[in-house]
Amino acid sequence: MKKTIISLSFILLCGAASAQGFDAGLLFSENDYQGTARTMAMGNAFTALGGDLGSIGINPAGSAVARCYQFTITPGLDFSLNGTKGSVTPDGMPSFQHKVYNGRTRFALPNLGISLNFNTGRRRGVMNWSLGFVINNTAQYNSSPLALGTNNKTSAFGQMAARAQDLAEGGYFTAADLFDDSVYDKLAIEDWRVVTGFRSGAIAQNGSSGKEFIGISEYMDEDGKIRLGKNGIRQAYGETTSGYKTDYIINAGMNISDIVYLGINLGAVRLRHKSDSYIQEEAVDPEDFDIVFTDNETGGTTVTHFISAKNTFSSSTSGNGVYGKFGIIVTPYRGLRIGAAIQTPTMMFMASTYGVSSTAKYDLNAYSGYEDVESATSHYQLRTPMRANFGIAWTFGGYGLISADYELSDYSGIRYYENSNYRNDGPFYPLNEEIKSRCGVGHNFRIGGEIRPLSFMSVRAGYGFQTSGKRYEYSEDSLVKLNFKELTVHTASVGLGFTTKSSFFADIAAVGQIYPMQYLKPYADYIYNPSTEAPYYYSPVIRYLRSSIKLVATFGWRF
Repeated sequence: MKKTIISLSFILLCGAASAQGFDAGLLFSENDYQGTARTMAMGNAFTALGGDLGSIGINPAGSAVARCYQFTITPGLDFSLNGTKGSVTPDGMPSFQHKVYNGRTRFALPNLGISLNFNTGRRRGVMNWSLGFVINNTAQYNSSPLALGTNNKTSAFGQMAARAQDLAEGGYFTAADLFDDSVYDKLAIEDWRVVTGFRSGAIAQNGSSGKEFIGISEYMDEDGKIRLGKNGIRQAYGETTSGYKTDYIINAGMNISDIVYLGINLGAVRLRHKSDSYIQEEAVDPEDFDIVFTDNETGGTTVTHFISAKNTFSSSTSGNGVYGKFGIIVTPYRGLRIGAAIQTPTMMFMASTYGVSSTAKYDLNAYSGYEDVESATSHYQLRTPMRANFGIAWTFGGYGLISADYELSDYSGIRYYENSNYRNDGPFYPLNEEIKSRCGVGHNFRIGGEIRPLSFMSVRAGYGFQTSGKRYEYSEDSLVKLNFKELTVHTASVGLGFTTKSSFFADIAAVGQIYPMQYLKPYADYIYNPSTEAPYYYSPVIRYLRSSIKLVATFGWRF
């Protein structure tokens, strides 16, 4: 018996994540602060420190701490390190067995900024004030997992055929309707792969009812059962994501008696995210797959063999938004510094486009095919939640300092809206309710330090961990609470700073991050035991562990 249940995890896996989905809303709402090499080397624990252009996005009051003009530029490289291996399914069948490690490198510009500081000449009250413009990255999207293996029990194109059969039985179409472009309007985007698969020859009609389908990687035996070839298939699954989230900040700050520092930011957010994923299958032995094509006019038949098939899903998302941020730093006692900042929710105006394609290749090339489709751009709004951060620091004269930050944001406040339609009962109501039930407060702890062993050199280090706003995951249609290990990204950093007798200074930093284990399911379970309704064969699950290394250098001038 074949049956398809499209799980939430599979739907979100199409193109790594639907841009209007639960995981995407969380991804676009979270901040991974970058900045200058100094702030990054110290773990971005700068809420109570300030004085650096990389800190202004964390606490706007930081601009008032510096008593000079500043200009900085920070180029860098982002290395994504990806490791995958398939996990053994509950029925004991291995899949995607090979351990695969691959990397991806992207150029980045985490910081660019200028700040002007004006002295009032007073000894008390408003002693100086500042104006600045800063560009700081708050996320770098860069990953490329790849998984490889063999399988002789399940197939992505078998699952595609099963899904087509479910949709046909549900009255969405018959095989003849799949040649009409209007069928796309009846289907969710993740089901467009069924149409492109049929038109390319990756799946085909099975029987005369127009409601039964078979995958290119399957054949029907003498008993009428659908099977994979004796020697199975080779499978490859890959994802590639790229993009960034950047804050463009206009800042104003004020120093009151060298005791209280106030600041305000008007921030504009620019987001770009692109994702491409694919599943590819090849016959280990094409002779295992005798595929018969019938000429409708002559009734003649031709036997060919399955070589390979590929299905891809892509999404491209852009967003722009604005927010305000307010901050304060207080120095109540010599050496002690206390800071806090609060940021308003950001209303993002989003646009997303999706694409699906399928390719089928036979040993008789005349029967090979390709089909693709791209959606019109959809426009919507995403409201990211308010965030607040607090910090405390202690400075040891000119010899060094230590600083610690805590930041929190309640991600259950993420909301999707139709453009200019903020009603709670709009089309995004089910998704917003899911966000409310599965999300909670995300925590971000950061600690950093700096010592100056030589008058011209500083040594820096930092550590931090950030928990996801996701609190619950689906398991068999019920919510299961995630533990700390499943939620947390760990960050460690080191760096050096160099000053000169002139206005020029330079800093370097290396930042490493380890992300929690992810489980990727390229296609859903679809072969079920009719007596128990449990999967007879389970579709594969891929374990994916990602880490990253950022190398940055800041070149700056104080004058």
